[in-house]
Amino acid sequence: MPSPKTRLERLNEILRILEERGGKARFKEVYAVLALKHGVTRKTFWDYLETLKTAGKIDYPTAFLRHQEDDIEIRIV
Repeated sequence: MPSPKTRLERLNEILRILEERGGKARFKEVYAVLALKHGVTRKTFWDYLETLKTAGKIDYPTAFLRHQEDDIEIRIV
């Protein structure tokens, strides 16, 4: 498990990636950056997204089919 400082850095990196892409991006675009750069797993990435959504920083649809996960749109609120 990453340290709290590392976790915060990755949460901020997700927000930075979204800002660079005009405030929104598809799941696979953001996940690919963190997976390649830091070796983040899908489960950990989902944990990061849930944290940001709970904090009111981002929004994404919660109802989707499993095979459509890569195409959901994540938006800065």
